[in-house]
Amino acid sequence: MNTEIIMNNLKTMQELHLEDDLHFQECKNRIMESIGDDEDAVKDFIKSLDGDDLGYMTSVFEDIYGKFMNDDMYDFLENIYNEYEKQRMKKLGL
Repeated sequence: MNTEIIMNNLKTMQELHLEDDLHFQECKNRIMESIGDDEDAVKDFIKSLDGDDLGYMTSVFEDIYGKFMNDDMYDFLENIYNEYEKQRMKKLGL
């Protein structure tokens, strides 16, 4: 897993406030190429993220699930996403 490429692309996504344009998809593609095939390493990396980095990484969760397509990964990503949303709402005072 090339975490430097992943973090650089997450930073680009944050700085440009990208959504569904071409650059956003290019960043997602580079992230997916960089995560490798070690499912546990991917989970550990995702667990290490917080704040905006995790928020932008959630936009790649569907692609990550598509790569590892199993119940364990689905449950993991769902739990991480739900916890992220819970913290985000708390931060917003909602």
